Amino acid sequence: MTSLLKGKNILVTGGSGSIGKEIVRKSLSDGASLVRVFSNDENGLYETELEFSGKNVEYVIGDIRNSDTVNSIVKNIDIVFHTSALKHVDRCELNPYEAVTVNTIGAFNICKASMQESVSKVINISTDKAVNPVGVLGATKLLSEKLISAESFHNTTKTIFSSVRFGNVIGSSGSLIPIFVEQIKKKEPLYVRGIDTTRYFMTVTEAVSLVFRASLIAKGGETFVLNMGE
Repeated sequence: MTSLLKGKNILVTGGSGSIGKEIVRKSLSDGASLVRVFSNDENGLYETELEFSGKNVEYVIGDIRNSDTVNSIVKNIDIVFHTSALKHVDRCELNPYEAVTVNTIGAFNICKASMQESVSKVINISTDKAVNPVGVLGATKLLSEKLISAESFHNTTKTIFSSVRFGNVIGSSGSLIPIFVEQIKKKEPLYVRGIDTTRYFMTVTEAVSLVFRASLIAKGGETFVLNMGE
């Protein structure tokens, strides 16, 4: 994997989140020349800056929905890892317009800017909720996947677009497991929606390994899914 990232300029949108920070860590350890961390979470960005210091790391605060901002952060970038998104099911249901503008329009802004700047690869982070979506989150992420796939076939540049679809990532911010842990600590009953629903779990390390594996083999238009077993 070192050959993919070594000497390259990397952009991580949503870089202050659990997955984003692990991508930053891996990019730095594999010898990236520059890692640009982009987030709209001011405090999260500050905490990320405390964790990763160095002249080859840049921290930019901004909104993925602002096309001018996105155009500026993509300049001189080789590979984009797009993790920015609204991810909470309930919040997306209550604020569908915000979910559409962040998850779908944000992905479009990344696509457009990446083509303009001739970025080598764009890896979009999606969710298993995009499979036959019944809610706003899944629907907006499915649209982001469709945008990524469409750009792969319609763009006239050499930019490669692919998506990676996750299950439930253990220990990530806002994930189910920490909620269960807190309920157990308080000796509260575990609240599980849809008892008949099958849930798939993966660790942050597994999730990010999938991201980098996908970025290595992507040819354009694919949606990669980790085989998480039964």
